[in-house]
Amino acid sequence: MNKVANGMYWELSAPVQGEDDGEDDDPEDRKIKLRGPVAFVDRHNRGLSAEQESVITGAHRTAVARLRARGWL
Repeated sequence: MNKVANGMYWELSAPVQGEDDGEDDDPEDRKIKLRGPVAFVDRHNRGLSAEQESVITGAHRTAVARLRARGWL
C-alpha cells in the first residue's frame, strides 16, 4: 500500500469544521487502500492554483509526520 497517499486522502477528505451538509460523517467512508504511485491533480483546470498546491503539500507533511510518529515510515 501507498501509506503516504492513504494518509493524504484521509487528510484531504476530512469534514470541514463549521460546514454542515446535512449528512452524517462516517469515518469509514474515508478509509481507502491506494497502491502504487498516486498523484493528486486537478484534471479539469489543467493545473493547480497556489492555494491547492499548498493544501496538498500540507496534507503530505501531515501524513508523513503522523506515519513517522507511529513508526510506519
